[in-house]
Amino acid sequence: MYWLKPAVIKCNSANIYICLNVKRLVDEVREIEDTIYKLQERLMEAENTLQTLVKTKVTLEHDLSVKANSLFLDQEKCMSIRKSFPSMPRLVGYT
Repeated sequence: MYWLKPAVIKCNSANIYICLNVKRLVDEVREIEDTIYKLQERLMEAENTLQTLVKTKVTLEHDLSVKANSLFLDQEKCMSIRKSFPSMPRLVGYT
C-alpha cells in the first residue's frame, strides 16, 4: 500500500483552503464499497428466505384446504352412514 500526501485545493470564491486526506478518502470509499457488498449479500439472503417462506405458506395453505375438505366430507357425507352402523359395544354384545 502506498501513502499519498494530502492534497490541497483552493476555493477561489471564498479564498478558503481545504485539505483533503486522499488516503483516508480512498479507505472510506473501500469501506463503503465493502458495506454495499455485504448489504447486497444480506438482501439476497433475505430474498431467498422470503421465497422459501412464501413456498412454505402456499404448501401449508394447500394442506389446510385438503384437511378442511376432508373434515367436510367426513362430517357431511360419512357421518350419516356411520350413524346407521351399530356401535362397538353393541357389536360385542355389551348392550
